[in-house]
Amino acid sequence: MNPYGLASKVNALPGQRENLVEVLLEISRLVLHGDGCLSHVVSIVPDDDDAIFITEYWLSHDAHRTVFALPGLFELMNQCQALAAGFEQTELRPLNN
Repeated sequence: MNPYGLASKVNALPGQRENLVEVLLEISRLVLHGDGCLSHVVSIVPDDDDAIFITEYWLSHDAHRTVFALPGLFELMNQCQALAAGFEQTELRPLNN
């Protein structure tokens, strides 16, 4: 089984970063209870009032896919989309744990 990681940068709509962070933290709490989630960290960027980073690490890519079956996740993701101006994602291949 190969570990899987994902790094995401989310840009909040102007003035919406705090609201978006709250929703992302709720997502983090939810997925940390899912099988195979090793880490899910939400961070702000001090020099950018709109930027948020999320780093997540999973036992495998398949373990990451199972998160989408968690009750309530899609509703939270829809809330994020309403507060976000855009996002970028990069898949990671963790080399250590």
